[in-house]
Amino acid sequence: MTDSQHKVLILYTGGTIGMKDSGEGFVPMDNFGDFFKRKIDESDRLSIPSFEFKSLDSLIDSANLVPMNWTFIGQRLLKLWDDYDGFVVLHGTDTMAYTASALSFMFQGLNKPVVLTGSQIPLCKNESDALDNVVHALQVVAEQKINEVSICFDGKVLRGNRSTKVKSAALDAFNSPNLPWLNAKDIDTETADIFLLPNVTRQFLVPEFDCNAVLVLQIYPGISAQAFEGIFSSNSFKAIIIQTYGMGNTPNIDSSLLRILKRAAEAGIIVVNITQCMVGGVNQSTYSTGSHMQDLGVVSGGDMTLEAAFAKLHYLIACQYTSSQVKQKMLTAFAGEISP
Repeated sequence: MTDSQHKVLILYTGGTIGMKDSGEGFVPMDNFGDFFKRKIDESDRLSIPSFEFKSLDSLIDSANLVPMNWTFIGQRLLKLWDDYDGFVVLHGTDTMAYTASALSFMFQGLNKPVVLTGSQIPLCKNESDALDNVVHALQVVAEQKINEVSICFDGKVLRGNRSTKVKSAALDAFNSPNLPWLNAKDIDTETADIFLLPNVTRQFLVPEFDCNAVLVLQIYPGISAQAFEGIFSSNSFKAIIIQTYGMGNTPNIDSSLLRILKRAAEAGIIVVNITQCMVGGVNQSTYSTGSHMQDLGVVSGGDMTLEAAFAKLHYLIACQYTSSQVKQKMLTAFAGEISP
């Protein structure tokens, strides 16, 4: 049964939810939109809003996603923004948190929900989690209480730019380690009000992303300067995210590594420090092994997820901010992605 009071667009971008078994692995299903609507009609569910179903012209396998795909998704939403009361974006799970983060920066000051969801098991399978996830996402849109970019999965609603995929195959695949859930099926929605974003001036901007603008490097025991040398062989990289230990620590015994970081800073490359830890964030002044990062002009990523830091850097660079402006704006919350 549908609720005609709200009009929702379901935008299918690809992912496991719309796949079938080919005998050689999952492949996209033909005419998935018709199959999807039939499954919704056949289900015995609580009232959900009426919806229209549209697909991207070229579906995205989650593992093949590149930043330019964010432009395609954002442009489609922007074009249809005034025609609907909310949006459900069907997306592959592997890179869903990256896309949710990017959309949160492109669509600031939302007045309606944008909910990303998908499934770990294709909708065509009897044991699929797809229908539960989609119906819950539609109900979240109908409630019109969480007007931001969120991820709805396994009964939980999470801030999109605080989310990360924490389980590769289990149905409870997503969590937001540094922010409580915005809502869940078994808690009162009102208890989540304190986590909602304040009203801010609407700023919708969908830029053209440069897929090569941001590099990610992880610190590991025994890392040497050679791991960083490649960044100077190309002029395409504008920023580096370094995933460090604990509260932002890197080796300080190997001075060649520090010289590489200094060289990057002098070359105008933005370096952002985020922790490898799932919970907590970077504080570069806590230990001497982190304070030298501060001295080199490395920007602390606070408690941002890798996905949020990566998408935010891409967004700021695509918006053509200067290096100094990007560094300043990385420390400022645009859409609740970082704690004060």
